[in-house]
Amino acid sequence: DGYMKNEIAIIEIHSFSQNTDKEFAETAKQLIEQNPKGFIIDLRNNPGGFLDTSLKILDQFLPKEKKISTLVFADPESALATFNDATKLEPDRVSMPKPEEVEYVSRGPGTLAEYKIVILQNKGSASASEIVAAALRDNLKAIIIGDNSFGKGSVQELNNYNDGSQFKISIAKWLTPGGINLTENPIKPDHFVKDDFEKNGDEIMEFALNLLK
Repeated sequence: DGYMKNEIAIIEIHSFSQNTDKEFAETAKQLIEQNPKGFIIDLRNNPGGFLDTSLKILDQFLPKEKKISTLVFADPESALATFNDATKLEPDRVSMPKPEEVEYVSRGPGTLAEYKIVILQNKGSASASEIVAAALRDNLKAIIIGDNSFGKGSVQELNNYNDGSQFKISIAKWLTPGGINLTENPIKPDHFVKDDFEKNGDEIMEFALNLLK
């Protein structure tokens, strides 16, 4: 969902589903035509979704070859398999700086890089939301407003057994462009702002709008 308020472009991303990147690109294009002073990206209560969708959305902000995130595996064979799968689709997106690491970078065009960016998050912002927020702050100095993020920086594999039981194991962890593990370090906002549920209105959004005046 995208709209203008006080000459600021606002885009809400509720999840990173299969078509979210296409919808985001179209919405951003329409908002750019209205000459916004900046963009507010609302990731509150966004639980994540498809990694490739979040990467393609980041391409709208970042020019080519900006570091987005690194996936660190416990097993180098799993890292190689992930790298090979990713290379088939986007060979200029991934590299292996170490045998157990797969590094993801942006592909551009970075259309939104020139704008001031503010991100809204809360404790319901997890996984791909955290990857996006961290990449925009580390690369573009985007300002984050709200509460700590959820802190989900692990990739899990679900094993099914003949007796019907299941076992979930963490096979890798995500690192931000700055090398921070999200599970151990939820993303802290630059400005802690909480909504007062006894009052009408959206204090976090109002804070962001005032910041971009």
